[in-house]
Amino acid sequence: MVSNDLIAPEFYNITEELEKFSQDSERQAIRWLNTQQERRTVSYVELVQKMNQYANAFTKIGLQKGDRVLVIIPRLPEAYFVFLGCLKAGIVPISCSEMLRASDLEYRMEHSSASAVIAYEAFTGEVDQIASTVDALNNKLVIGSAKEEWTSLDELASTQPTTFTAVATKRDDMAFLSYTSGTTGKPKGVVHSHCWGYAHIRTAASKWLCVREGDLVWATAAPGWQKWIWSPFLSTIMLGATAFVY
Repeated sequence: MVSNDLIAPEFYNITEELEKFSQDSERQAIRWLNTQQERRTVSYVELVQKMNQYANAFTKIGLQKGDRVLVIIPRLPEAYFVFLGCLKAGIVPISCSEMLRASDLEYRMEHSSASAVIAYEAFTGEVDQIASTVDALNNKLVIGSAKEEWTSLDELASTQPTTFTAVATKRDDMAFLSYTSGTTGKPKGVVHSHCWGYAHIRTAASKWLCVREGDLVWATAAPGWQKWIWSPFLSTIMLGATAFVY
């Protein structure tokens, strides 16, 4: 491998990697299992359709390329739908752990100039405690049971078309905005571009973790952490492997 192999095309969106498997109805993208032994399986065809529906849902409520969105979702298939939908629409997801408190979330909202917040039903309480004028509080989307003053993202996405034309993103456009732990002062925002994802898939995913097409991969990181983006997300479904989610 030479360094030029790690340079993405000028116009590039990370979701292009997933689209390579969009016609394979037999290929499993996600196998989900919880402690109650409930199971869900998501094929690559369904995952791409969900990505498109969520991208349509985001644009329907007015989110645009470059907008930042806080995401507070546990280990669920919906985390993949949300992140993929954001990326394809040119929207920047911000991973947020469910351990963050209202003040932590408010800081991230204000620092990033977030336009929306997406939260799982069990994690909306901390957001509701924020008394602020940040734009994100005008677009509160919930995964799971409907909540007062929250828009059901499940319901909104389910009514959207399963096709979506990707927003034209350049390789240097921001894909993810991650925050450090804040051990010395306030957390720092760290930008990862689409071309970073391109190189990551071709180095860390395939050369270091040695993930191969068709593998079953259990990476335990939760979507609230940047580590989830590195391993269960980019290093699995972008390579045609199956992500085991527990």
